[in-house]
Amino acid sequence: MTDLRPYQTECLQSVKNAYRDGLRRVLVSLPTGTGKTVVFASFPEFFKMQKRMLVLAHREELLDQARKKFRERAPNFKVGIEQGDRQAADNCDVVIASVPTLGRAGSARLQRLDPSAFYLIVVDEAHHAVAESYKHVLQHFRVFEKGSPRLLVGFTATPKRGDGKALGEIFQDIAFTRGLEEMIRQRYLSSIVGWRVRTEVGLDNVKIVAGDFSEPQLARAVNTTERNEIVLKAYWQKARDRQCIVFCVDVQHSKDVADR
Repeated sequence: MTDLRPYQTECLQSVKNAYRDGLRRVLVSLPTGTGKTVVFASFPEFFKMQKRMLVLAHREELLDQARKKFRERAPNFKVGIEQGDRQAADNCDVVIASVPTLGRAGSARLQRLDPSAFYLIVVDEAHHAVAESYKHVLQHFRVFEKGSPRLLVGFTATPKRGDGKALGEIFQDIAFTRGLEEMIRQRYLSSIVGWRVRTEVGLDNVKIVAGDFSEPQLARAVNTTERNEIVLKAYWQKARDRQCIVFCVDVQHSKDVADR
């Protein structure tokens, strides 16, 4: 654990302290880029884990990223992925699971996982945890039962949801938090210079689903020739001498921006 950053070590200790204080469902809030995955991949060693651990995520790349970090930080623990045609072996110490795979009603794959065999449950991108698919999985593991010995830890960079739903219905308290400004000030993140570029596109008619914009509706709203041209113009004016990353809504939006 000596190679962890000081705040990552502090985070681990804060989660342990919360458990000792009787909390069983806690949240960790860290900005993107500060190593949330590194922290929870350190759990098996830090907690000297005897039982199994479950990590829940909603996107394939998060599952693979988590597995890579666990192999680096907990090489003595067997790690498997439960998603699509990938199935974690029964003797895996750490199961990294897709919520769409486990969270559907009547999921046989969820029933295979004995709640009593698990001690730690992690929710990556925990601002999604109020969705019914997440709650279905968490109820299976009895994390809401009084006196439950299991520890649920949610990790997120955005503890406030866009749809106003409270994460308090899932988590009891925030065990550890660090803000973006603080991380920049301590030089763990790069400083930021930002420009706002105005367009005529409005998002008033784009629905919010589980805390995020509906992807198909958002893509239809923003993926227009006029708006993509404004994106290109802004890059050309402000940063044409640098490499550029453009965050797009979906694959087609990416292709259309690349074509511009």
